[in-house]
Amino acid sequence: MRNLLGLLLILLCLATLIQPALAGAKKPTPMMTLEETFRAWHRGFSSDKKEDWEKTFRSMVPTKKDLQHLFPMHADKMWPYAEKDFEEKLKALLKSGPKEIIGMGAIKKIELIDVRKEEEPRKKFAKALQIIPADVPVFQLRIEYERGTRDFGDATACLQVNGRWFYIPEFAEFSQESLDSLK
Repeated sequence: MRNLLGLLLILLCLATLIQPALAGAKKPTPMMTLEETFRAWHRGFSSDKKEDWEKTFRSMVPTKKDLQHLFPMHADKMWPYAEKDFEEKLKALLKSGPKEIIGMGAIKKIELIDVRKEEEPRKKFAKALQIIPADVPVFQLRIEYERGTRDFGDATACLQVNGRWFYIPEFAEFSQESLDSLK
């Protein structure tokens, strides 16, 4: 018992010495919420600079590492297709501008729809949800703008992997069969 009390006293003294050093340590930057992320995307596309549009677009799409987390057995086969699709979409964006994205004005409200919890989206995305890890958040968005309301893609979803949010167009169409058919 005496040894245990001595050990506790030593640990308490060490904690008192270490605590000030830990207090000065940098805390990790908290991850942005999906709403904050979408608003940042909207701000990026609201810029007049094509460089900002490109940077914003690249922040919206999954990286190869994200795909490896979501689809470990298929990511290497998926990546060339995904990368080609992203480059085509980026080229079109840089050519025509982000009018489709920002044309309805400022964001007034964002409604987050949890695909895993809401019945209708859960049914629509059922096959896609079966092939990704169960702990990956999957959301759809309904955005109220100054000049109307719009869903952020009927089959599109925003997912959170590796500490960031990104979107996957036509995610509801993903299935084990579609992944297995990749060459």
